[in-house]
Parts: sequence; C-alpha cells; structure tokens
Amino acid sequence: MKYLNWSVLAILLMVPVLFLKSAVAEPSHLESNISDPLLPPMLDGKLTPFRERLLGESCQRLDQQAQDLLKKGQPDKAFELWYREINLRHYLGLKEEIESLGRIGKIAWDNNRTVDIKIITKKLKSIQTNLETKKQINLETLDLLFNAFENLHSLDDLLLIQQRKLDLIEKNSLLEEAALESTAKIYLDKFDYPDAAKIYEILLKKVQSRSDSVKEAEYLTKLSEIYDQDSQPNSSIVNKERLVNIYSQSGQTNLLVSLLISLGNDYKSLKDYPKANENYQKAFNLAWSLKYLGFSEEALTDIADLYVQTKQFYYALSAYRSLIVVQRKSYNYYGLMQTYNKMGDIYFDNQNYNSALDCFKNSLKFARSLKYQTDEYAKKIQKTQKMIDQKRS
Repeated sequence: MKYLNWSVLAILLMVPVLFLKSAVAEPSHLESNISDPLLPPMLDGKLTPFRERLLGESCQRLDQQAQDLLKKGQPDKAFELWYREINLRHYLGLKEEIESLGRIGKIAWDNNRTVDIKIITKKLKSIQTNLETKKQINLETLDLLFNAFENLHSLDDLLLIQQRKLDLIEKNSLLEEAALESTAKIYLDKFDYPDAAKIYEILLKKVQSRSDSVKEAEYLTKLSEIYDQDSQPNSSIVNKERLVNIYSQSGQTNLLVSLLISLGNDYKSLKDYPKANENYQKAFNLAWSLKYLGFSEEALTDIADLYVQTKQFYYALSAYRSLIVVQRKSYNYYGLMQTYNKMGDIYFDNQNYNSALDCFKNSLKFARSLKYQTDEYAKKIQKTQKMIDQKRS
C-alpha cells in the first residue's frame, strides 16, 4: 500500500474534514483493507498511540460532518462519510469498529435506510463469522455485537448471539440467568409467546430452587402476562394462583386485589362461574376493607355483570346497589349513569316498569350533568312510561 508523505499527512490531519478532497467509499463499500488519506502509516501493521489518537480525532470529524449533512437533507452523502468512518475505525480496534457499526446502524434504522441496514448487518455478521473461525469469540465481543444488532432491530441475529453466549457461560450461574432473561425478551419482541414461556419456566425453576421470592414473583407475573396474551387461561391461572400466595405472604395488597380480579376473568373465560365469582368477591372484600374505591368498583362491576350473564338477576341488582354506594363515594357520575341504566334494563326486562322508570330517571339526571347521551335515556323513560300507562289502562 502506498501512503502520503507523513509530514504532509500531519498537516492534513489538522484541517477540518470538510475541506479534504479525496475519494469516498461507495455506499456498499465496507472493507478491512482500505486506502484513505486519513489513514496514517503503520509500523508492523500497527499504529503508534499518537497516530491512533490523530486517527480517532479524524473519525470524530467525519462523524460530525456526516451529521451536519444529514441535518441538511443530504443523507446519501452523510452515509458515504459514515462508511468511510467505519472503515477507518477498523484500525482502531474491534471494539471501535463494532460500536461504530451499531451507532451508524441506529441512524440507518431511524431514517428508514433499508439498504444501509442490510449492508451494516452483513458487515456485523462477517465480523462474527471471522471471530468464530479464528476462535476469538468471547462474552465481551458478543455483548458488543448484541448491542450493535439491537440498534438494527435484528431480532434473529440477537437470538443467535444469545445462544452463543449461553454456550460460553458456565451453567447455573447468574450470567446464564441474565442471558436467558434477555433471550426471553427477544422472543416477546418477536411475539413468539411459546418460546418465551419456555425460557421463563426454566428461569422460574432456577429461582424457586434458591427460594428467591422476588424473582419468583417477577417470572410468575411474566408467565401470566404471556399466557394471557396467548389466550391460555388454564396456564395463566396456575401461575396467578402461585402469585396469590406470594402477595398474601408479603402483604402486597394492591397487587393482590388486581390479581384476584384477573383470576376471576380467567375463570369467567373458562365458564367456571363459581370460581370467577369467588375471586371477584375476595377482591371486593379486600379492596373495600382497605378503602381502595377504584378496585372495589371494578370488582363489584364484574360480580354484577357475572350475575347478569348467568341470569341471576336478583343477585345482580343487589351487587349494582352496592356498586352505587361505592360510585357515590368516589363521585363517579359516569359510572352511576351506567349502573342505573343497567338496573333499569333488568327491571324493564322483568316487567317491573316502575322501578325501571326510577332507574332511567336517575341515569338521565347524571347524563344531563355530564351532557352525555341524554336523548337515549329520555327515550327509555318514554318507552317505560308507555308500558306503565298500558298496564293501568
């Protein structure tokens, strides 16, 4: 390779990159061996510390100039300079090269540069393959590659990196758990719920074996969320029942109330109405005793709606009356409007028109205060009054 006279190059390095007249790498040109006027002479294939510093400063100027071009609406020219920077950072070491690929890859992603994303991804894969071939791969390098691929949102490559890390990590170590947890999150990003669940199940067994209740609760929560998303209420229930015990023992009452309501919903979806009602009732009793009005209202609403669904209207009306007490305490006028309306519908369907009329009038009162759907309730009142008049005649 032929280089410029060093004395001339030293002067050029002091000049802003903006004024350097030189050939720029093609957009797809990412190579390890390049000819660039910013690359100083090396001794035995290495740069002296002084020349490394100068080259690093030149790379920084290239980056700044590229950013300026991007701001000016010239992305193609900007990426030409960024590719040039990546090629030069190769001579500053593997860490510098991979980090620059990740940083510029993020810029490509943020700016929807599909071709550039492919080029940078291909280069990162090439680096990984080369390291594997030379048996120079290690956890530090894998972390660098992981961060770079993460900036490119390359989920499949991230999974491969994580699998390689697991190969190198000693079994049953905390490092392995961290790698497994990261892998599970990648599967979730891919909406691959079954594979994510498998990993969290493995993690759950690990923390249970060492009685780590904090981590156990975390993984049980994750598994519950995954099974909820994947519409597997039976599997979700198993994990939530375990969580109930943990929250009960640790006194995490706010989490416990929410969990009991969620369990009720799972049992309801399975049409196990007695178990659904049991969990809703537990949630309400706990919430009411702790003056959690929001949770109390939610649990009572679920109880009442469940009774309506199972055609137990007497119990539904009783639950709605209790709900009105809670909603009045929390000044939930919108909720009161809806609750009176639901009660009115039950009374109307069961031909108790006088009670239905009272309920619809209350709905209208709150609707007027909210300026919401007043016509709908006025029509219900007219219809109900008509039925009362017909019964009298």
